[in-house]
Amino acid sequence: IMSVLMQSTNQKCNSMASLIGLFCHSTSTPELVVEMLAHTGLSISSTAVHNIVNSLSKDAHMQLRKLASTRLASFVYDNFDMDFKSWSHTADKPGSTLIHATSAFAFPLQHGVTPDDLKHVEVLWSNSPLNPSIPDSAKRAPRSWLDAMDAKYSARGPRATVPNTIPPPNVSNPAQGLAVGKHTLAWHFRSALVNHCPGFEHFRNVLGSPDEVMQIPVVKTPTVPCRAMDIDQSTNDGQADIIENLFEQANIGAPEDSPKALDITEHVILFHGDLGTGERFHSICHEH
Repeated sequence: IMSVLMQSTNQKCNSMASLIGLFCHSTSTPELVVEMLAHTGLSISSTAVHNIVNSLSKDAHMQLRKLASTRLASFVYDNFDMDFKSWSHTADKPGSTLIHATSAFAFPLQHGVTPDDLKHVEVLWSNSPLNPSIPDSAKRAPRSWLDAMDAKYSARGPRATVPNTIPPPNVSNPAQGLAVGKHTLAWHFRSALVNHCPGFEHFRNVLGSPDEVMQIPVVKTPTVPCRAMDIDQSTNDGQADIIENLFEQANIGAPEDSPKALDITEHVILFHGDLGTGERFHSICHEH
């Protein structure tokens, strides 16, 4: 009631009405209902809602290109489904009201990362298993999560043993000589016993916390939304179209294709997705 009274006195006092209008827009509320709410003072008009959406879209587009220009942008995308009940069948998409689309956002890499830290495309390609111009002996061996559980792992091929990223055994708290990774797993096992198994509750006060290992400081990471894409990511072609679309939104590309595009030939760009995304992404690399 106070919001309606304030808006009737001053049209700029429309914060609540704007939120309701945007909510109606996001839930596909019929325009007739939005106009009725606008006449009662509970919402803003459909025209005002569209102006807000266009303004937010343009602002997000500018922020995305500004973020990409720093060469520190990282992209995250995933699929979502929309069911259109009022679907009109066409020759291209007959007999289905379900649309498979993709949403994405970008965020800057934090914790002191600089563009020079990502300037390693040549190094990665020089020993990539997908590089056809180098011998097999020069290609790096594939690694998995099992490699992170050992202090060292033996690389396949004639190369010497390569140390992994997990630090050496915990010196301050040896924990019976276990490596840090195994010591952390042992703590999680004790935590499961204490918190979920009867008869171990009296050990809860002495459980403590796991040791900090290469702790990453918690920071607030800003995100920039990307435009939703009418692309199905369940296929390899869809994955390639998504990456191409995101690069186009961020104005990233090869100078020979677009002179005004941001050249990232020497820099690595990180993409994040689920397991299926990673599998299809690797399939694309092998196809090319």
